[in-house]
Amino acid sequence: MSSSSSPSALPGLAAARARVAREIRAAARGTKADVLPTVDDLMAQSDAKIADEWTIPLLPAPASGDRRRVETPIAGTLALILRVARALEDAPVGAPGTLVLLIVPTDLLELARTACDALQAGGRAGARIVGLRRPGDLRSEIARSRAAFRESTTTALRAGHAVLAIAPDASALGEELRPLLAATRVLPPLAPEMLAALLPLTHRGARIPETLPAPDLLRHLTPLHLDIAFAAPTPEAVLDRLGRIAATGATTAPRTTLADVKGLPALVAELEGLVRDVAAWRTGALDWGRVPSSILLYGPPGTGKTMAAAALAGSLEVPLVATSFSECQKEGHMGDMLAALNGHVEAAIAAAPAVFFLDEMDSFHSRGGRDRNERYMASVVNGLLEQLSRLDAATGVIVIGATNHPDRIDPAVVRSGRFDRKILIGLPDKDGIAAILAAHLPDLPPEQLAAEARDLVGLTGADLVALARQAAAMARGAERAVRLADLRTAAARLRPPVPKGALRRIALHEVGHLLVTHLLDLPAARSVQVSPQGGAVLAPEPIFHTRASAEDMLALHLAGRAAEKLVLGTPSSGAGEGPDSDLAQATQLAARIELQWGMGRMGSAWQPLPRDLEALALDPALRARLNRHLRAAEARATALLDAHLADLLRIAEVLERERELAGPALTALLPGRYRAVDPG
Repeated sequence: MSSSSSPSALPGLAAARARVAREIRAAARGTKADVLPTVDDLMAQSDAKIADEWTIPLLPAPASGDRRRVETPIAGTLALILRVARALEDAPVGAPGTLVLLIVPTDLLELARTACDALQAGGRAGARIVGLRRPGDLRSEIARSRAAFRESTTTALRAGHAVLAIAPDASALGEELRPLLAATRVLPPLAPEMLAALLPLTHRGARIPETLPAPDLLRHLTPLHLDIAFAAPTPEAVLDRLGRIAATGATTAPRTTLADVKGLPALVAELEGLVRDVAAWRTGALDWGRVPSSILLYGPPGTGKTMAAAALAGSLEVPLVATSFSECQKEGHMGDMLAALNGHVEAAIAAAPAVFFLDEMDSFHSRGGRDRNERYMASVVNGLLEQLSRLDAATGVIVIGATNHPDRIDPAVVRSGRFDRKILIGLPDKDGIAAILAAHLPDLPPEQLAAEARDLVGLTGADLVALARQAAAMARGAERAVRLADLRTAAARLRPPVPKGALRRIALHEVGHLLVTHLLDLPAARSVQVSPQGGAVLAPEPIFHTRASAEDMLALHLAGRAAEKLVLGTPSSGAGEGPDSDLAQATQLAARIELQWGMGRMGSAWQPLPRDLEALALDPALRARLNRHLRAAEARATALLDAHLADLLRIAEVLERERELAGPALTALLPGRYRAVDPG
């Protein structure tokens, strides 16, 4: 066994024995258990008298004439008695006026109440047991259930009773009751020594096997699994069933760890710090309240946000509970969606320590408006806020959110306190590209991959992994080792030929953004990249805006378009390709100035921003105001760049050649005083 605890010394074992004796006596008399003598009466009998009875199988064994069997499967209940007893072993249950909270998953609320009743009947110090009743899916039903739970708890405490409260999380108690908690305990998973203690109770003459299922496998077992497995006629058959059930529920795939995350050194360093903090918490050296346990990862699609969450869970050696907006929404109507989200949250809390990962957070967009869709979203966002509060109150749960568009998320969701840190994940640089390729194509010389990285700048981590797989597949098809030519062929398929002059235009566009960022003293750029498919300047956005900073950002958004017009005479379509384009972002920013921030000519009255820009086109007066903002911003950007035209041309030439600029190499190219580049 993996634990040093002796089965005979397990807390709760006497109560489990009493429950078995009660079931056997009920079966022998042909009556229901609740009309039998009390458990105290049964436990007063000598062990010699009932010892043989409590080892009779709980379900009929094949080809046996023994009539003293119990036909009600209760192995799951017995296991929960032992789990609850372990959770409450050192808790001050029974002290007058004290409140102790036992945290259990929602689907085990009723069974946990039964286990607590059995423990109390078996001699545990008395306490008023108040259990949260399992609510339905609707938020109104959840609210009523919690209100009744709080009222019962308050009434018992006011009467001077000791109270043992059973709920899925501390938020069920509410703000007023939580400060009264004397102790909080979380239901532990089934342990091997508990399994070893149950087998002699349910199977006559059972000997504890030398090998029992590992703890990681046992944590996947539910009370139903135990009831089914313990129906087997022999201990060996029970363990065989348990092993097969547990192995089906557990993952056997190799764990991804932070060591597997390539091309994102800054992110890995951040998460490794979190791993160290959790390790300190596990040893008692750090309080959980001091662990920065919530992170929002944002950046373009395919940059590794999902993998980062899985790698963090792998490095911590804890479960990963992952879901997304669309996964919850596919369950059905709003009640079903919120119930699905609730189920994932409870799974994370029950599995703590654990990592909870929520993807597509930009789907929880800003509330506002009066139409049906906006009212629906308001309810969904409110439901998410409740779940985030539960997770924040849950010790041992790390929350990772992921989004491609952080600006679209309702501000209440991403405020400090809900997400402690916000980390931008950009495209991998040349070193990162080489590292990713080396991890997936280990047979190719590192120096060749480093040289090839220049032509692959602009690809996401997911793109690079796909390239490596295609190159390896071509080599397998030719029945030979992978070659650099395979990688180049795969890259050519992904990237079609570039029109002449396109890369220069893209470089001018991105340097336009870079220069205006520098000249207006906006948050420093970390890097700038170009590729035949586009480019990007990686720089943090201001936390908030004044009218001046908003106008600076408008000029920044239109600086790429201005650079193209200044040098090449005309702009390209690149500034307006899609809802994330420069023109789209500038239009949305101008709309916020006019409609939401009280900085424009429309006064201070706030109104919600439409989900798309089509609605803005329906108001000619508003459209005229937005165009005035955009024309002024582009003129300002053009004037700045015209005054630094030589710098624009010089830096664009270097960027076109190198494909990527960052750190000191970027700082050295900027005009005027050399401002330090944010290392990220």
